Amino acid sequence: MCFAGDNTGTEPLEVEDTSDLPQTPPRSCITGTTLFEDLDSVKQLKKSAKTVVGNEMASAPYYQDIGMSRPDPLIEERKNILKDELRPFIELAWNSTFASSLYRHCANRKRVKEFLQSTEVYDWKNRRWILPESHKKLKEAEMYEPLVKLLNTIFEWFWGKDAACRKAVDTHLTQLPHKEPVSTANYSSPDISVKAEGSSFQLPHKDTPTSIGYSNIAAFFEVKVTNQDWSVIEELLQLAGYARQIFTQQPNWRFVRALIITEQNFRLFHFDRSGVQFTQAIDIHQNARTFTRLVLGLCSLEESDIGLDNSIKWEVREGRKLRGTLKTRRENNVEVTYQLADVQPTVLFYEVRRRGLTSWSVVDPL
Repeated sequence: MCFAGDNTGTEPLEVEDTSDLPQTPPRSCITGTTLFEDLDSVKQLKKSAKTVVGNEMASAPYYQDIGMSRPDPLIEERKNILKDELRPFIELAWNSTFASSLYRHCANRKRVKEFLQSTEVYDWKNRRWILPESHKKLKEAEMYEPLVKLLNTIFEWFWGKDAACRKAVDTHLTQLPHKEPVSTANYSSPDISVKAEGSSFQLPHKDTPTSIGYSNIAAFFEVKVTNQDWSVIEELLQLAGYARQIFTQQPNWRFVRALIITEQNFRLFHFDRSGVQFTQAIDIHQNARTFTRLVLGLCSLEESDIGLDNSIKWEVREGRKLRGTLKTRRENNVEVTYQLADVQPTVLFYEVRRRGLTSWSVVDPL
């Protein structure tokens, strides 16, 4: 399993300097896990929280403010909306260490090296993954099977029997249903989805052939080949559509990270309520250690690694969230657990970029 504290003896493998890690732009953000230090700030926070929640409840849905022609736009229309919503896009510099600095606690240097030397999905001698080699006629469909095998092999090698909680699935032909402010028949199909088992995940609200949907995936990967004429913005908007559905169908996510993978490189995208940032293309073969750690982190068994707010816990029965709890601290800094009054937030939003606030109705235990 991947736990904080497993990094004893971890040594960075590629670039060491982390001084240029991207910083989230300042924004107003109130969460259920804020630690209170003095009574004056608590009073101010309570007053602000009441004002903000009141504004959220009273304001019109955001989609009316960004020129949406209807509350159930087609996928291509949605991409244009997301393009306006997420600007400016933040592209990290070529020498950024963001990707290589993440998830070092998930696997130390020795473990990753042992994996790469022993696994059948990596050629240690030639320093390359067992993926199709690049050529002008290479098709994207040729990448699905070897990548699914590669991902599941990483899970099984590092997690053993616990790998059953994460399974990479080829979903490029699977219609994952969308959730919108109104009834919709829209869907999308990430090339590879990681189906998750655990109390934070539930069956999709509509039936799918493999019972997989945005409500029970821990991560997704999009596959390209280098002979395709795809721009990075097209890739970003495709991933943004998937990330939006995770934020909508699993509203206690704080951020969503995903990879675009080709036969030669990968690119990391990070979505949160302030927008999106992404790396330059990174050689997947020369940076096999970084790629391995990213796979372990993006699909981690430790839910805070993948982006979930683990102050919220769920009870699932017959594949559906039945009830939940929210753990926070009172103004005297004493920890308290509230029963959620509903498994949905007070107000459900349908955007990626917006104020960093999720409101939940709770029942006071006293």
